[in-house]
Amino acid sequence: MWKILKPMNNKREYYYPVLAYTLLLVLVWLFSWVADMAAMFSGGTFAIKSLVSGEGLRWAARNAMLSLNDVPWGTIMLAIVIIAILQGAGIMRVLCRVFTAKSLSKNEKRALLVSVLALLFYIAILFLATVPPLNLLSSVTGNFAGSPFMYGLPVFSFVGVLVLSLVYGFMYGNYRSLLDVVSSMGETFSFFIPALIALIPASGIVPCLEYTGVIALWNSDGASAQFVADIIYMIPFLYIVLLRLIGNGREE
Repeated sequence: MWKILKPMNNKREYYYPVLAYTLLLVLVWLFSWVADMAAMFSGGTFAIKSLVSGEGLRWAARNAMLSLNDVPWGTIMLAIVIIAILQGAGIMRVLCRVFTAKSLSKNEKRALLVSVLALLFYIAILFLATVPPLNLLSSVTGNFAGSPFMYGLPVFSFVGVLVLSLVYGFMYGNYRSLLDVVSSMGETFSFFIPALIALIPASGIVPCLEYTGVIALWNSDGASAQFVADIIYMIPFLYIVLLRLIGNGREE
């Protein structure tokens, strides 16, 4: 079995987002209590609802699971699968070598060239299916806006990554069978377990800020709050990808 993925050895830095988000959630609760107490002496210049109260606890009990369900699990799982395929195929290692200015072997260059050509061929097929005379993936008006292509873009992107990775993996030799592909996904998923755990406290941060009224003080609308939530959800996964890239770069 090829040795691309290496165990984390229980490195504590992988769990920093879990600790950071848990601490941040606790601080939001404490801040809401302190701010609510301070508001009593401010003459009504601002109003913060305390989470450390009967009403706050009832709100938290009613909304805990709703907040957790708001986490985009499906999108996150798809992103992990894409990373897993890239990692298992060896493309992540190639990227590390490129970014660290290390030369690629002849086998790596050949596999990369063939895989890029396969990806371009796939893109060409999508393009031909979108424009006249086929118009299979365009809207009824012939535009991209609201077309099947735009709605299916995440899936089409996933297939593109799949084509690139499978061709490279089989050409280079990291993949010998489809069982190797599935196995690489399972191993890579284990690296993201800390990030998935971090989503549990992360799911409560923005809802708590909305309930207390802190976000309203920023004059943020719902779209801005959702943008902040999406950033919070992404950070643990980007953090772990960065750790893996740094780790792979050091192992080269």
